[in-house]
Amino acid sequence: MRYLALACSYDETIAVDGQIDLETELGLRRLVASGRQLILLSRRPVERIEERLPADLFAVVVAEYGAVLYWPATGQARRLAEPLPPELTEHPALRNAEPRAVGDVVFTVGANHENALRTALEDVGAEVKVIADKDLLVAAPPGPASPVPPAPKFTTSPRSTRSWDPCKAKAMRCGARCPSCPVT
Repeated sequence: MRYLALACSYDETIAVDGQIDLETELGLRRLVASGRQLILLSRRPVERIEERLPADLFAVVVAEYGAVLYWPATGQARRLAEPLPPELTEHPALRNAEPRAVGDVVFTVGANHENALRTALEDVGAEVKVIADKDLLVAAPPGPASPVPPAPKFTTSPRSTRSWDPCKAKAMRCGARCPSCPVT
């Protein structure tokens, strides 16, 4: 067995219109029966996803953009960040914002409510990271447990001042006259 687990996204990957179809579920069950584990990744709050999941299918759910871990078999959840202040999620400017999802840690509203979210953030004065995701704005706590980490930056090795070279990395000769290729 080469792979021990499969991590997959929920919306638009294994679920269509919020539901896992029978054929997909059977395929996932065959994977679990082979001794592997399933890990579900979702932007949804646990409450919005747990009712749609078979409790015996996924070993763990990484919910709310990575801010909450949930174990379906036991019903236990663990926050990986502090929740946003309730004053933000209950702010008058956001009361009629749809779509709207309040999770244990993360709060989302439709992207068309950007001004209302800005108003609420200014009024509450909370330190919050706002991330655009398709048609949603995600308000999340800042810091290392933030749901969407910045993309890693490419850096060269501290031992080298030259940029990465595929010929050296693969110990091969490409013949393309690159700087380290011995073929001229």
